[in-house]
Amino acid sequence: WDPCPGEAHLDALRRSIVIGRYGAYGDVGTLDESRRRFNAHISGATTLPPDIRGVAFNLVAQVADRNTYDALWALEKEATLHEEKVRILGALTRAHDKALLSDLLERSISEDVRIQDTPLVIVQTANNTEGRDLSWDFVKKNWDELNRRYGQGGFAIMRIVGLAAGFSTLERETEVREFFETHDAPSATRTVQQVLESIRLNCRWRALNLESVGSWLARRTK
Repeated sequence: WDPCPGEAHLDALRRSIVIGRYGAYGDVGTLDESRRRFNAHISGATTLPPDIRGVAFNLVAQVADRNTYDALWALEKEATLHEEKVRILGALTRAHDKALLSDLLERSISEDVRIQDTPLVIVQTANNTEGRDLSWDFVKKNWDELNRRYGQGGFAIMRIVGLAAGFSTLERETEVREFFETHDAPSATRTVQQVLESIRLNCRWRALNLESVGSWLARRTK
C-alpha cells in the first residue's frame, strides 16, 4: 500500500493494479485495509495519496453500507476538482448493494450530478454485474429525459444505448429491439444495430461454451 523509497512510476502503477485486483476478487485482508485507510482519510488522520486513492475508493464502495456510501457522497460534494468528483462517482458505481446502486442511478439525473457526468454513472453502473439490469431498467424508465438531454449530441446517447450490449439472452435481445422500435434514437441507430448483434453473439457464445466452461470451473472447485 505504501510506496518504497525511490519507487518508479511503473512500480506505483503496478502496486495500484495488484491491490485493485486483489480487492475486486474479494480478498478480505485487502478490503479490510482499504476500509481502514479510507476511514483514516475521511477522519482527517491521514490523507490517501493520489496514486492509491482511486483504488481505495473503489474497494470501499464495492462493499459499502449506507454509511460508507454517504461518506463517499460527502467527499464528492467537498471535492473542488472535477477529476476528483469523477473518481468518486466512478467508485460509487462499484457498489454491490443494489439499493445503493438504485439510489445512485436516481441521483445521476438530479442536481447531485453534473449533466456531462450522468452517462458515466449510468454506463459504469451497467458494467457492474449487480447493476446491469438496474441500469437498463433505469434507461427505459427515464428514456424521454435522457433522449432530451443527449439525443442530439450523439456520443453520450450512444454510450447509454450501448450498455445493453452486455446482455446474453434472446429474451433480452427481443426486449431491447422492441424498445427501440417504439422509442426513437436517430443519432444512435447504428449503435442499436450493433447492440442487438452483440447480444446475439453473446447468446451464441453461451450456447457453445457454457457447458464446457462450467465443467472446467467445477473441476477446480472440488
